[in-house]
Amino acid sequence: MRLKSLVLAALFLTSIGFSVIPTMAQNQMDPVELTLELKNAVDSAPQELFRGWDGENKDDGRLMNALVEKIDNVIMMFEKGNYQGGYAKLDKDISPKLNICTTTRVVARSWLSNDPAMRDAVEVFRDACQGLIAEIKLADPRPTP
Repeated sequence: MRLKSLVLAALFLTSIGFSVIPTMAQNQMDPVELTLELKNAVDSAPQELFRGWDGENKDDGRLMNALVEKIDNVIMMFEKGNYQGGYAKLDKDISPKLNICTTTRVVARSWLSNDPAMRDAVEVFRDACQGLIAEIKLADPRPTP
């Protein structure tokens, strides 16, 4: 099972095309483009990385689709200039779902699989997504107070 987890992690990394590195190198910090990269990363991830609605580690794609819709909402907010709403949704709604929760109190916030055999792949996916979220936050075009 550990081999399956590593294979899924490798497939995920190749599917996102290491898109974080070129964006930083080009120094084009557009929150819409970066959020599109996050959407593509989630949309191309193996379904096995997500937990099912019932908490079991079997998902039929509903969580991925719901997460993609949430990311689309952030993109629409950014495109309309509602950066405050977009960043709030990213912080309070999307980021927790793409994180690994270790305590039972907050485990329901994560939509990622808690299958021990998938742990490596989930961590790679989480790190890639959280890295993109950090870049999106850095791209905030609003003036700092």
